[in-house]
Amino acid sequence: MVFDRTSSIKKVLNAIEEKNLESAEELFRQATKVIFKAKSKGVYHKRNASRKVSRLALRVNKLKAELQPSEEATA
Repeated sequence: MVFDRTSSIKKVLNAIEEKNLESAEELFRQATKVIFKAKSKGVYHKRNASRKVSRLALRVNKLKAELQPSEEATA
């Protein structure tokens, strides 16, 4: 699936908002490819592209931590 830059980011954010972890992780992988390809074409500066990916990863990981039960609660 090929997305444009902004829609790929929006799709990840929508999946996170809906708390759909599987979809968010898959869309994150696709969005990362799109963002880095745009970086290689000169659309994004390398730091800007890295920042976008980092912020998306932070949100996906936060959702993962939120949905998975913590080990402290089970101990």
